[in-house]
Amino acid sequence: MWQIWLVAAMVFAIVEIFTPGFFALSFSVGCLGAIIPSLLGLSLVWQVLIALGFFSLFVIFLRPLILKITNTERLIGMIGDVIATIKPFEKGRIKVDGYEWAASSNMEIHAGKRARITAVDGNTLHVEEV
Repeated sequence: MWQIWLVAAMVFAIVEIFTPGFFALSFSVGCLGAIIPSLLGLSLVWQVLIALGFFSLFVIFLRPLILKITNTERLIGMIGDVIATIKPFEKGRIKVDGYEWAASSNMEIHAGKRARITAVDGNTLHVEEV
């Protein structure tokens, strides 16, 4: 049974890569926690309860800390260089503070232009031309 928990943890970790907020990572941590009772031969009920315990501890204590450390909201108002043209309904790329980000805008912004960040949605920056 521990192999199923391990695979579930890996799946949630992969999902986390494509979603914002570290919520899928919480499930991954819970699944990893469930491996312990599984290896000890405890019943599925105990495995699920311990998984929920690990999940809850992560959501209550570690997730807020991680969100505080990453603090992508600080990017709002910063200006970056558009490195791949951004079109309406089509993401481009922008370089801000030394890092490349996916970027979207309501208007077309060509590569080489400068853009101001107006909002952050997960790993995508919403921008407007400066």
